[in-house]
Amino acid sequence: MRGDCHRQLKDQAKALADYDQALKLNLDNPALYNARAGIHADMGQTEKAIADYTRGIRLRLDDPVPIRQRGALYAGLGRYQGGRRRLQPEREPEARLHGCNLDRGYAYGQLGEFKNAVADFTKVLETQPRATMPWRCAARPISR
Repeated sequence: MRGDCHRQLKDQAKALADYDQALKLNLDNPALYNARAGIHADMGQTEKAIADYTRGIRLRLDDPVPIRQRGALYAGLGRYQGGRRRLQPEREPEARLHGCNLDRGYAYGQLGEFKNAVADFTKVLETQPRATMPWRCAARPISR
């Protein structure tokens, strides 16, 4: 897609214009919303990125990648409550493989909900026993 090429060339304005045009032609394509969300995030337009990820997620509830990316944007804003709540995947096993539990565990830790953080980190370790990050996070929960 041309928008992807513009993004690779660091021409975010042209990339955004291409995604806007594509969405005018197809409002029901979650991949277009998710791609445009990435452009908004690149441009520092976090709220617009969150809105586009949300639209894409509503169109395809079983894709954990935008769920995780949206949660990371909330965390970047320091809005861990929103990030934690929105890292609730529709398909738990897929979400574990894509890190939703890791991100949600981090959000729980930031909120001081350490039991929930440990539970999410444990879910990650059940499917990825060689991962080191959950061990570190579970052993040293993030303080408020």
